[in-house]
Amino acid sequence: MMNVDTHKYRLDTEKVKILVLIRNNFSNKKTMLKEANINNQKYFQKVKSYADTNVNESILVNEHDIYGRIKTGGREKDLIIQARYHGKGSSEYDSNKIKISSVLWYAHFNNYKSTENLKSLTNFIYCDIDSVENTNEIKERLKKYPFIRAVWRSFGGEGIGFTVMVNDVNVHSLKTIYRYISDQINIPLDNNVPKITQANVLSYDPSIYINPSPVILNVPEDLIIDKNLQNVSLAFSIIKEVYRQANEPFLSRINFKTQLSSEEFNGEDYVVFEDGRDFVLVYISKNGIKEGVRHTSLISITNKLIFNSPDAYFQDLMSVIKTINIHHCYPPLPENEIIKIVTWSWDNYNEGRFNIKTKRKYIWFNPDCALLPKDKMSIAAKYTAKRRFNKTDKKIDECISTLYNEGIHITIKKVHEFTAISVATIKRHWKNFKDDVKIMNDDISRWSD
Repeated sequence: MMNVDTHKYRLDTEKVKILVLIRNNFSNKKTMLKEANINNQKYFQKVKSYADTNVNESILVNEHDIYGRIKTGGREKDLIIQARYHGKGSSEYDSNKIKISSVLWYAHFNNYKSTENLKSLTNFIYCDIDSVENTNEIKERLKKYPFIRAVWRSFGGEGIGFTVMVNDVNVHSLKTIYRYISDQINIPLDNNVPKITQANVLSYDPSIYINPSPVILNVPEDLIIDKNLQNVSLAFSIIKEVYRQANEPFLSRINFKTQLSSEEFNGEDYVVFEDGRDFVLVYISKNGIKEGVRHTSLISITNKLIFNSPDAYFQDLMSVIKTINIHHCYPPLPENEIIKIVTWSWDNYNEGRFNIKTKRKYIWFNPDCALLPKDKMSIAAKYTAKRRFNKTDKKIDECISTLYNEGIHITIKKVHEFTAISVATIKRHWKNFKDDVKIMNDDISRWSD
């Protein structure tokens, strides 16, 4: 659990040496990720100015140290007070603001701030409420939400900034999650903020609120624009273009994600399955399919397409996989290898040897429904909360959040040790958490690499 003492965190000499090592070796991904998890705390890049695009001179600071700096103002306190005195729009305000150090809350970058140089995501969301009449009143309102980690006056003094850690985030889902947070607190947020490369100018607020027991905000999976969806759409559009002139009918038989039949919706906007239904989404890497993983990746894609497309013919699958191979594999596999892959998967399916790993999806929205994205968010959020947070689930969830924050690998045994809930009981409830736990443990493994 995050240490929330509000006095300034002081690193000992050895840790300072490690941070220097991190800075000097920042281009080395393995070194950065390994050293950036000192004391199992999240670390963030701090740059000299929000205008800096080159991050080679950045240093790593932990979450607690950032809040401590906001509380005291550090060496930049006078510059912040002067900027507030002159106000937004003044030359003095702009001149001082560009001199203040800033934090990259959303991600780590190599060399330059850009999506092309994205190294890793932090799962943190920085939120901004602009032009607040009563900052203290808003602070009190935000304190009621356990997922809000800290709240403070913004650099200009007339707004509010706060942080949230979520269970999953990616480049494509950031704005969706930002809007979801806005809906949860029922306060409009500044829509100019949610950019992966956005640097937040450090502020000064001696009355900063720091949550002593923050929890992770679990964003419903239905609301997250999966990082692969854009690539799936791209692949599908390429396939459509390739076969458009031939007017091929097979595209209507191919599904890149699991669909329900219209009869299962029975005219309703959505249906809920208490035990969930198997769900599979085709994965196509943003950076393409590289040499060394082409066979396994195309086998996985073929199996998923077979699972999602019960009406597809053998030649339908062959056409799609050949197209994906040409446009997404670097370099493409020989055609005879593609024929072997599709034939092998097809035969396994027809001979009862088909085995595929699925996720459980509990709420399904009718593709033909007229619900707005905001309505879907609200419905999914209510159902997710109901499903996860009965008394025992809540206790398990809080323990999982704590283990995740501490960088401890999450297992049933660990939850039992921390909560004293019997192993048998935890096992009965584990299905509600296992998908999230897998994601969290993957994060923990990456941090420690």
